[in-house]
Amino acid sequence: MIRRGKYLALAAGMLVAAGAAHATMSVAQFKEGRFAAHGSQSATIFEMYLTGLADGVQSINTMADRAGGKRLYCVPGGFVLDADTTKKLIMMELRGANALDNARFDSTAASVVLLKALMDSYPCR
Repeated sequence: MIRRGKYLALAAGMLVAAGAAHATMSVAQFKEGRFAAHGSQSATIFEMYLTGLADGVQSINTMADRAGGKRLYCVPGGFVLDADTTKKLIMMELRGANALDNARFDSTAASVVLLKALMDSYPCR
């Protein structure tokens, strides 16, 4: 019984930690993060987040394809979706929507903006 209690406590702790670690970057946070001083801790964290965002969007695209569905976007061979490219794509999409100086999209998830930018820039034919 004590052993079972330890496992339950461990599982509960893992769930709490996972919930606390979950975070979605909004467009407002993206706008702030893009001005972080190069080489600063904030800039490093921002780049790491963008890399994770890129990995997640690529995984979703791959899963859609493997599940028998249609890819959401189709990039050319040799295309690399790294932090810098991710930042550029999000900036391009925000500029196109006139959202850089407009708070209308500030609560939108940056991942949604990235996915839309990829779908618009690299449609599957």
